Amino acid sequence: MKIISVFLTYDYSLETWEKNGTLNRELKIFKEIAKSENIKFKFISYDKGFVLNSPDLQQYIEIISIYKNLKYFNNKYLRFIYSFFIPFKIKEEVEKSDLIFQNQLDGSWISMITKKLTKKPLMIRTGYDAYQFSINENKNKLFIYFYRALTKLSLKYSDLYTVTSLSDKNFLENSFKNAKVKITRNWTGLTKENTENKRYSNKILCVGRLVEQKNYIFLINSLSKYEKSISIDIVGEGPEKNKIKNLSKDKNVEVNFLGKINHDNLSEIYQKYKLYAIPSNFEGNPKTLLEAMGNGCIVLASNIENHSEIIDNSINGFLFDLTEKDFIKTLDKFYSLNNLEVIDMQKNACETIGLKYSFQIIKKEMIKDINNII
Repeated sequence: MKIISVFLTYDYSLETWEKNGTLNRELKIFKEIAKSENIKFKFISYDKGFVLNSPDLQQYIEIISIYKNLKYFNNKYLRFIYSFFIPFKIKEEVEKSDLIFQNQLDGSWISMITKKLTKKPLMIRTGYDAYQFSINENKNKLFIYFYRALTKLSLKYSDLYTVTSLSDKNFLENSFKNAKVKITRNWTGLTKENTENKRYSNKILCVGRLVEQKNYIFLINSLSKYEKSISIDIVGEGPEKNKIKNLSKDKNVEVNFLGKINHDNLSEIYQKYKLYAIPSNFEGNPKTLLEAMGNGCIVLASNIENHSEIIDNSINGFLFDLTEKDFIKTLDKFYSLNNLEVIDMQKNACETIGLKYSFQIIKKEMIKDINNII
């Protein structure tokens, strides 16, 4: 049996995934790979002793809780400094593994030091590019420099570095000399039935954190000028909630905050809506966009590079420029579709997911990535 040590994003844990309602979704692909390839996954988790309640998962997944035996500092700066000693504390556990798998760039300094100590190969998988995000979010220069340096070192010392989009691949190859990057996309499931006639047509669904990046303010401002009354239902929480709530009142646009919803229940939410909007200023390879398409929603996506890789405009969804005029024009295009045209677009979206982003395809790709290293 092969053993793979999975290092979670720095300061994240399986408990974090459980609280976010994404635990089963995140562990599904590891569980299925473990079953088919005779692999056991050891999760290096930043918690004090989290226990999986599922016996089905326990046989494939072991948890190494970092702060069960190590001191946890409440001060984040002390905790960061102490993180450089973690590899020395878990060295014996990881030495029993065949591969180190780093989930996301953040925390890769720990897995790189661990690789140096154990001589085990290292695979880094990123769902979005943290260095590029730090630039887009206008972080301070020190923060941006840190992620640039971390990315450069990770590209140099990893045996395989994967990203989820062509956009991220191009960015890294243009930013770093001799960067070797492979694309392994995110995955989603597909709805088993077409429920188009039962869906809301006067509501727009959004799923994502209430943060500036997701651009909900733009959506509200645009809908306030639209001739039809359309409300927004948002799944998620975040620091911009009050700002969004106050603006929606000022602009007389109804916004319903659905809060956090367990990922296991999200499919039935998607399938209540004809329209899904993602007006983000920037993205990685957005899982929510893929999930919306796989569940039969017509997606309205901002015309940014990461979205245009997925959406073929007016074929499997709609792209719009980030102007209120173009968003309104795109809404008009949707409402001009007849029932058969809506169904055709849904089928095209599902076909895109089936061909490029289905669970089975990405599972095979990840197995290939693992076998190419071990």
